[in-house]
Amino acid sequence: MKKLILLILLCTLVCLQLKAEKNKSNDGVEKNESVSPSTLNPSGSSFVGITESGFFVHFGIVIPSKNYFFPVEFDNDSDFKYGIGPSLELGHMFRITELDDNIAIGIRGTWFSAFYTKFKIDDTTSFDAMQGSILKAGPYFTYGLSDEIAIDVYYQIGPAVLVDLNEGYPFLGATHSIGIGFRFNVLSVGMDYNFGNVKYVGDTEDIDPDIKFRTNHMKLFIGVKI
Repeated sequence: MKKLILLILLCTLVCLQLKAEKNKSNDGVEKNESVSPSTLNPSGSSFVGITESGFFVHFGIVIPSKNYFFPVEFDNDSDFKYGIGPSLELGHMFRITELDDNIAIGIRGTWFSAFYTKFKIDDTTSFDAMQGSILKAGPYFTYGLSDEIAIDVYYQIGPAVLVDLNEGYPFLGATHSIGIGFRFNVLSVGMDYNFGNVKYVGDTEDIDPDIKFRTNHMKLFIGVKI
């Protein structure tokens, strides 16, 4: 998680440096009255399209941590862990305001997200789990590098539902997401780190409802924003 946060901070610093260089360049051009506006932007377009609100759909893979679906009081010292699984995410980016022509902030809302993963012991024994969330939301920051390229940094929080598919045991809790995405026109790629915990909410006495289970995992995604 620390590496991801450092990566996000580094990208933010790079974006701010690029903005400073752009402003410095524009100041120099403004002093030259012989340069027309079309020279600054030959296509006549703006950054509005790359920073505006829009719907997104992402397909990806999830990489659970070694302690995924493991009690927070203990660490998983075995060689077994949940494996890589597929994921799906649907949501919307609501732009609140533009701080500059190429910088915007807003709310990133995920209407639905889910993924599947398996804990495989041998060819005949495995444990299957599915985790999903609805109505995750949080702030995002967008920096447009050009009319068609942008970087998004975001944080989200929302409910998490985890189901042990073998026994049908349900677990409920909260999940946090810290991520970064890169967009070229409508194409999006990115990654986020998700962390939180869940508790058993079923009616069996086999599981202590006070025990918290980790849900930490990394997600890599590709999709579109329109």
